[in-house]
Order: sequence, then structure tokens, then C-alpha cells
Amino acid sequence: MHAPRIALAWDEPFSSLNAGHTRYLIERKFGYPVTAIRADQLRQANLSRYQVLILPTSYGSLTEAFGEQGQKNLTQWVERGGVLITFANATKWAVEADLLASALEKEAKTNDIETPTEKRVEGLLLNSAEHLHQYVNAADADPYWTSGVLTKLDVDQEHWLTAGVPDSVISLTVGNQIFRPLTINNGRNLMTYAAADELAVSGYLWAENKQQLAYKPYLMWQPRGRGMVISFTQEPTYRAYLDGLNVALMNAIFGGASHARPLR
Repeated sequence: MHAPRIALAWDEPFSSLNAGHTRYLIERKFGYPVTAIRADQLRQANLSRYQVLILPTSYGSLTEAFGEQGQKNLTQWVERGGVLITFANATKWAVEADLLASALEKEAKTNDIETPTEKRVEGLLLNSAEHLHQYVNAADADPYWTSGVLTKLDVDQEHWLTAGVPDSVISLTVGNQIFRPLTINNGRNLMTYAAADELAVSGYLWAENKQQLAYKPYLMWQPRGRGMVISFTQEPTYRAYLDGLNVALMNAIFGGASHARPLR
């Protein structure tokens, strides 16, 4: 292990709350310095002096904030040996920027029902209220929104990123973003949501979300060039009180920097 230089994306469009929680956790709870860098500076900033860059969740579009030049700058930095850590919506951006070989899921459909485009169509027999519900929902609808629920995560303990983490931890799940797992040729899914009947620990979670979230990734690791991308699908630093996730985050920062191969 060595002491990496950590940069943290700051200011709009990043969430001031999540950025603040993350900085508080690293600087105050663990006593390690962090350099805040504004989002617009990341377009062309020379990041070579930093080994780790954390992108907290955002309220606005990172694609617009970074632009093509910013995306290229961050991609090249990772490939030269940087460790990019993303939370929640920033993970969505990593997928859109082809830095993470995952994908956002639409709402899972149990039956294939086509909505007509013609004015006169064949008759349709609706056999239940659920059948009606499936018909009126758009074919490409997003999963139901979750206001906030404590969920159980299963942990793959056979990786340096989860060293010291128990075989299950609790996370807060908010929103409706559900990500596809990484395939083995792209990376590893190191924390995944538990089975549907064990998933919700406290709070209300839609039955459909339980089924679709089950076994989906919460923490993903993907090597890229000499560096890597480490992505949390939610905010592991939410209000700095989810202590069970702190070890995984510190592993991402310090273990990630130690396992990357930066150019000298």
C-alpha cells in the first residue's frame, strides 16, 4: 500500500450533499487529505499527479458537463493508470461513456404485450387487473421509483476490493436505476443485491423492484488499460452513516491505487 493523491469532483452538477458526505468521511473520519476539483476543470485538467478520482452522484447531466473533451481526458487518465471511483448517477455516466461495460435496465416485463399503432386492431382479452396493468405500462418504462429503503447486499469476499468486509452488508437504495452485471471478461460484481425474499431489510420496496433488483450489482470493478473503474450503483457515503460500507470504499481508494500500474 502507498499513499495516493485523491481528487474529488466538486460543485455543479455534482450533488453538494454527496460530495460533502464523501469528503467528510475521508478527511474527518479517516484523516486523509482530499483535493476538490470543479467539474468544468475536469474537461482539460492535468490529472497526472492524482492516482484516484472520485465522482460523487450528480443532479445534472455529466455528459453535458464534461463534454467530449472531458470524457476523453478522463478515459485517457484511467488508461494511463488512474483509479476512477463513481457513485450512483456518476456510474450511469461511466456506462454512457463506455468506461463501464454495464447497462441501465428498463422495467422488466413478464409478458410481451405490444401496444397498437393502427386505428383498427384484433380484439384483446384482458384476463386480470395485472394483465391490464402490463398493457397500459409503456414498453420502455423505467422501474418504479424507490424513495429509500435499507437493502441487503451479498459480498464476494475473494477479491482485494472486499478484504475485511463481511459476507453481507446493509445499504440504502434510492431511485430506480438498476444496472446489468458485468460479464467475467469485463470485470467483477463484488457486491450484489440479495435474493428477492431477503432484499428489503427496512422500509417498503415494490414487489416488482424486489424481483428485478435481486442479484444485480451494487459494486463493480473493471480494469481498463493500466488503471481501473470502481463503480457503486448507489451512494455508499450517504449522510456518512453507512459505516458497513466504509471498508469497501477505503479498499477502492487505497487498494485500487496499489493495484493500478500508473505510467512513470
